Amino acid sequence: MNRILPPTLLIISIGCMIVLQFTVPIYYIVRFPFNFSGIVFIVIGLGISIIGSNLFQKLKISVMTFDEPSVLVTNGLYQYSRNPMYLGFVLFILGSWLFMGSLSALLIALLFIVAMDLGYIRWEEKMLDRKFGKAYLDYKRKVRRWI
Repeated sequence: MNRILPPTLLIISIGCMIVLQFTVPIYYIVRFPFNFSGIVFIVIGLGISIIGSNLFQKLKISVMTFDEPSVLVTNGLYQYSRNPMYLGFVLFILGSWLFMGSLSALLIALLFIVAMDLGYIRWEEKMLDRKFGKAYLDYKRKVRRWI
């Protein structure tokens, strides 16, 4: 399937945020020095995504969004969130928005979050449900989509 991968969409979204920040910032919601709190979210988001990805690598599972899953991962961060890598991306983009602070950057961040939920997570959930059936439904009952 020829779709944009989530990390690529994250980079494109942050690029759009930067362009809007410098061309049409609209209104600054978060101002200096409070905008530096965004760095905390960026670091935490990056860490969560890396930990989730490393678990897949350790288990020798593809992290490619559109590959058919071979294993239902329910340990590590996956016992707290069904989508820790996406959660990390969301924290990263929210941190980027906080750092920039403008309303226009926030709009892009919100569009990114909607795209993650509707365009990737729900599609993956359908695939996991078809592949793992009852085991996935049991996992869904125990672990929330985000946190």
